[in-house]
Amino acid sequence: RYADDFLIGVIGSKEDAEQVKQEVGCFIWEKLHLEMSGEKTLITHGHDFAKFLGYEVTIAKGAYNKKTKTGATRRVNNGKVLLYVPHDKWVKRLLSYNALKIKYNKQNGNKEVWEPVRRTRLLHLDDLEILNQYNAEIRGLYNYYRLANNVTVLNNFYYVMRYSMLKTFAGKYRTRISRIIRKYRQGKDFVVEYPKKNGKVGKVLFYNNGFCRNTKVESGNPDIVARVVENYGRNSLMKRLQANKCEWCGAENVPLEIHHVRKLKDLSGRKQWEIAMIGRRRKTMALCIDCHDKLHAGKLD
Repeated sequence: RYADDFLIGVIGSKEDAEQVKQEVGCFIWEKLHLEMSGEKTLITHGHDFAKFLGYEVTIAKGAYNKKTKTGATRRVNNGKVLLYVPHDKWVKRLLSYNALKIKYNKQNGNKEVWEPVRRTRLLHLDDLEILNQYNAEIRGLYNYYRLANNVTVLNNFYYVMRYSMLKTFAGKYRTRISRIIRKYRQGKDFVVEYPKKNGKVGKVLFYNNGFCRNTKVESGNPDIVARVVENYGRNSLMKRLQANKCEWCGAENVPLEIHHVRKLKDLSGRKQWEIAMIGRRRKTMALCIDCHDKLHAGKLD
């Protein structure tokens, strides 16, 4: 497997960066027999933004003083590498989910007007599936950008997703958002309840953990992507297999295996994949080999 994207930081002049670029190009050509794209291989000043793997990377522009929790003053050094969430990334994500419409007010200088909207392709799903879909999409974006220094901008993404979710529920039940909030609100949370095997009621909450910067590196399989695949219909097993997509991690064009359960009532509803099967009322789930192995090892959630 090859990684074709890389970023090199150079402490030096532009001429130094040109020399590094030339030497790297020669190495890639002579040793790896690959060609480096001249158009895509750019030299950017450290104080400007360089786009890399969905992030915008830059260098702190100046040293400044910052107060610590104890009240002492310490100097924040110049030259620190900063990571940012690009504005267009989370906006395009909202548009791709059909959770947002952007209109332009001609009477106010063609100003952008944002409107969270209901997602009609989710209306026929049950409450648990709708909520799980929104939660997976929110967590997926946050998990990718939690390293960013400005990760709190995802609160704007969350605001649109929350109102889109409320409008989707309102559209499903043909009522107003205020009634949906009264129906599903428990304290400050939006909660969907479902029956568990033991007769008790299980609860799934709309994402409420915020968007704090988290640089902790977690071990695990880096190839597992966020589970944001939309389950638009109760298709036949044959059609689900023909989709050639894992119904848990969303991996495409991979060999699939079918996980079976004899009865839905045999599921405890404690794990997310069990909740998903109960919510869809399906006794089967099409999984990639990696997800299927993790499920049987008790490590899928």
